[in-house]
Amino acid sequence: MSECSKQKPLISVIVPVYKVEKYLNRCVESLRKQTYNNLEIILVDDGSPDSCPMMCDGYAQEDERIKVIHQSNSGLSGARNSGLEIATGDYIGFVDSDDYVSDKMYEMLLTEMMKRDADIAICRYTRFSGELAASDDEQSISNIKEMKKMDALDNLYGADGEVYTVAWNKLYRRTVLADIRYPVGKINEDEFTTYKIMCNASKVILLEKALYYYFYNENSITTNENYLANRDIYEAYEARLNFFQQRGIEGLEQKNAKLYLDRIIERNKKLRKISKEKSKELLAFYRMKYLDFGKTVPGVGYLVYYISPALYYTIVNMKER
Repeated sequence: MSECSKQKPLISVIVPVYKVEKYLNRCVESLRKQTYNNLEIILVDDGSPDSCPMMCDGYAQEDERIKVIHQSNSGLSGARNSGLEIATGDYIGFVDSDDYVSDKMYEMLLTEMMKRDADIAICRYTRFSGELAASDDEQSISNIKEMKKMDALDNLYGADGEVYTVAWNKLYRRTVLADIRYPVGKINEDEFTTYKIMCNASKVILLEKALYYYFYNENSITTNENYLANRDIYEAYEARLNFFQQRGIEGLEQKNAKLYLDRIIERNKKLRKISKEKSKELLAFYRMKYLDFGKTVPGVGYLVYYISPALYYTIVNMKER
């Protein structure tokens, strides 16, 4: 490593690895080719039963920037947490191992963070399901949005909520992560975590450019009935509300309740096509939670769904046409 690279801030990129032998090389090569080269790439083999452990060790032999952790399977959260325990970087990033990133992603994020004294930098992302996503690397950044902490938290509930919530399209100043860790054994781990990290930030920036490529697998966990029926995400919303109340952060209660109810309705629409029994269970859960949260959310749609989901979906389908 050159003296020049030693003087630049070190970025630790944590990559959980599990059963992705088909996609791992694409991911790792996109990190090795970064135009910002002062990286610590941490591959966390989460007990993968395929050839991934051997592949990870091979990458480490080829590139001194790559470190490998081998551990028993503990899920995405456990793998990220293990990476955080050994990361030495001034800045931290996460990449899922079936995704990949633009060659310029970390250079662009870090440059704008340092220029604007930001604690978190976010970029947009492109979903794809084939071999590679269409690249826009040659396009310049059209806009950079600067936000204070409260504005960033508010955006968790907006049209771009997913952009702000997910862990992997961001670069974090190490200090904002502090001792925050991802909840082991939970699905939707980002929903439990990102708002806490943002609460430690003074300034957040959004680069209006897709630098992260998110691989969408139609057979992934997010499309099966166990995922759709799982209630971890609702536990996360309740924990978020309690966290805000304990911190004296006001003004987000109504938005949190709306997102809570919207997610139940959205998931149940998909679930009822797969499992009528689990759909009925989720509807019963909605009706219980509507009594807790529904009064705080304006509009009659939630009440219509409470009374008759069939009527609600009929009205929604008519509007969509």
